[in-house]
Amino acid sequence: MAGVGFIGLGAMGLGMATNLLTHPQYTVTGFDVFTPKMDQFCERGGATAASPREVGCRSNFLICMAANSKQVHDILFNNQTGALPVLPRNAIVLVCSTVNPTFHDELAGQIADSGRSDVHVLDCPVSGGTKRAAEGTLTIFASGDAATLAGADGLLKSMSEVLNIVPGGAGAASKIKTVNQLLVGIHIAAAAEVMAVAARAGLNTRQVYDLIVKSSGNSWAFENRVPHMLQGDWTPHSAVDIFVKDMGIVIDSARELQFPLPMSSSVEQLYTFASGQGYGKEDDAGVVRIFLPSMTDAVARLANATEQETASFAKLLASMLAGIHAAAAAEAFLFAQRLGLDLHAVLTFLKSAAAWSWQFERIGAQLLDGGAAITGHLFPADLLADVEVGLKEARRLCCYVPILSSAHVIIMCACVRPGAPLSGSHSA
Repeated sequence: MAGVGFIGLGAMGLGMATNLLTHPQYTVTGFDVFTPKMDQFCERGGATAASPREVGCRSNFLICMAANSKQVHDILFNNQTGALPVLPRNAIVLVCSTVNPTFHDELAGQIADSGRSDVHVLDCPVSGGTKRAAEGTLTIFASGDAATLAGADGLLKSMSEVLNIVPGGAGAASKIKTVNQLLVGIHIAAAAEVMAVAARAGLNTRQVYDLIVKSSGNSWAFENRVPHMLQGDWTPHSAVDIFVKDMGIVIDSARELQFPLPMSSSVEQLYTFASGQGYGKEDDAGVVRIFLPSMTDAVARLANATEQETASFAKLLASMLAGIHAAAAAEAFLFAQRLGLDLHAVLTFLKSAAAWSWQFERIGAQLLDGGAAITGHLFPADLLADVEVGLKEARRLCCYVPILSSAHVIIMCACVRPGAPLSGSHSA
């Protein structure tokens, strides 16, 4: 049996580690700085140790599921408790945390400089939420050298339903995950924004949901998160603070490249504000409450409202979402290009991940067919008009719609200057 060390037993990590206990080919030892998490792992049949170093000495594979790159670095290199010195020869470190892609630029060299050039690293961030973590059905993006990927193939497949091998070496998978989080972060916030408009209009919000999921305004995030809003259930399947961190990584990565991300910047501020309002540890769907400060339960309350004609207004809401998703897809593909990613790979990997939206597939296909420039041809002739009608309706209802406003600027720039690409790849 192979020894697996699992460090970071948070919302995702505990489920992942528990799932591995069901695979008899592994012996799993866990560690978390929060003792109650280790107690939970023990109750589920797992073994624990007192430090990363104690975990490391019995780990052919060391999985790091920490909150950020600073914690991953400490897990490996801390002078008193770091795991690196005691790892078995030819051990493989799997960095499953979402980290800035540049973290991997130096990690392998730091490991070699510590005298452990035999230890190999895989960049393998995960996506899918707590339920899929516990079921072993995550989406994993993995990159590294071919031999190390082959050595960890069985372990990666034990944790995933979809395993995407990303070419380009360590760091490439984190670039894909960064683009994924950009899209998911925008889509969740956009779902909240549009459902808040529906609530302000007094519509039956469940009817609105049922109509939008069948439209071109649909996304994975809309389908997955709006049910939480309809139930008013903020149990943290994925907490607001995760997107404070992940959208921060998106913005930091873009800033390092001097690449503008207007929609992502707006959304990052929304999550930060939501966290500051006390929602940080609750489900990210709860961000809907910042759009309805005086009626925070409105989406759930109106889910059972008296039946009424909602189709025409729901169609407008779907068009608003379609505009947001189209502009977000444009921003994401251009950012991916600036990161040096192959756009065919981005489309292939993310259309089956949480980043999916109907518009993402459409924009991606058209971009790859016509070249990586965001021009008016990517946006249907009526999309700009629909977004502008949506802005007017939001103004009439006194609704706060910063994401729709950001999308409007991107679509307007592309449509009114049809001969000029909106690339921004070298502007601050």
